[in-house]
Amino acid sequence: MLQTLPETPQRLQHEVDMLIALGASLRATKGYAAPEVEQTYTRARQLCHSLHDPHQLFPVLRGLLGHCNVRAEYQTAQALGEQLLALAQQAQDTAMLLAAHRSVGATWFWLGAPAAALTHLAQGIALYDPKQHRTSVFQHVDDPDVMCLSRAAWVLWLLGYPNQALARSHEAMTLAQQLAHPFSLSVAFSWVAVVHQFRREVRATQERAEAAISLATEQGFPTWRAIGSILRGWALAQQGQAQAGIEQINQGLMDYRATGAEQARSYWLALLAEAHNVIGQPEAGLTVLTEALVPPGKSSSAVLGVV
Repeated sequence: MLQTLPETPQRLQHEVDMLIALGASLRATKGYAAPEVEQTYTRARQLCHSLHDPHQLFPVLRGLLGHCNVRAEYQTAQALGEQLLALAQQAQDTAMLLAAHRSVGATWFWLGAPAAALTHLAQGIALYDPKQHRTSVFQHVDDPDVMCLSRAAWVLWLLGYPNQALARSHEAMTLAQQLAHPFSLSVAFSWVAVVHQFRREVRATQERAEAAISLATEQGFPTWRAIGSILRGWALAQQGQAQAGIEQINQGLMDYRATGAEQARSYWLALLAEAHNVIGQPEAGLTVLTEALVPPGKSSSAVLGVV
């Protein structure tokens, strides 16, 4: 219907608003790295050049940054993060600052700088006001504090604070349950399962992974269903069901990559290699680890078909 209206600034603003809403929905239902997500936000970014409205440009750049991070295009994501921070600081908007610190913190995490990541994530957590910022889920698809807390949990574990990591992940899960926001809860279940896996807490990993799978399947969130399957497969392998675990990890990996995702691929493959070792298949495990060492975007899918 927008195409039938004259090309005025008001019509362009309406189209950008619709594309932002569409982008958030596609991130949930197709996955952050899906080509439809990139196409939607790229179109919105082009239109924003004519509007000169930082409040519309900001969620568009945020969507592109998330897409790049999950595609493992971290240098591009870092450049987008710098733009986000500059826009937020210029506008002196706390919601924008929160989202910017959350995004920049996540990018620094994937770039291998956990201390810098924690600095930004802590700033995001400090800025969060439940009454003011819960509405941002309509632009960004997830609750920003759930995301900051969940990511901070991973960072704290890497920095050598396992108990603080578990506490932060439980904060994220509790908040997501209070919000009753399905996508944020899927994130929280999945990421607390990762923290339990880091800590080698097998039953807890399985329980949280199964909660993520159930909710993501019911709501149609392919990314979190796939991640939950990988983590549940690892837990099964650790409990004497290695063959079933390997099959589930492989299925999860295929579903994950079907969304276009490359982020954390080496970690997921390492879990698969460990499952092969449990069942007494060291050669298969070494083959998987060889795949894990290939840079993102250049890996051969043949490995997953063999193991």
